[in-house]
Amino acid sequence: MGSDLVALSALAAELNYTLTGARVDKIVQPDPDEVRFFVRNNGKNLCLCVSCNSGAPRMHLTASKKPNPLNAPSLCMLLRKHLQISSIDDVSVFNNDRILRIKFNARTEMKDNATYYLFVEIMNRYSNIVFTDENLVILDAVK
Repeated sequence: MGSDLVALSALAAELNYTLTGARVDKIVQPDPDEVRFFVRNNGKNLCLCVSCNSGAPRMHLTASKKPNPLNAPSLCMLLRKHLQISSIDDVSVFNNDRILRIKFNARTEMKDNATYYLFVEIMNRYSNIVFTDENLVILDAVK
């Protein structure tokens, strides 16, 4: 898949159509540079794969299985803490760049509404996955 703005815009539109309103059930990090979100939307179970591998950065739905490490990495634990029972509100291209943004609606420990963003930079060697709060303060990143 090409990593130009046109292809990523089409990918964002397709994922937005498929994932809007989906509830996050499970989050795993099978590789140091890959995060998988298991979501449920309209009675279907889906797996969203987000990878910032320098050789093949990508974001797609998959049915493949990967073994998970015994101890979850720190990014995965942070994502589980904030996004375990959240819903996906929007998938879009950020600032007309090669960055995809996933907006999550979640609840805090005090049952307040919260918004979190996951930015997926798809820029080959410089790819990254960045997790932020609603003020775009970076909470954690893969690289």
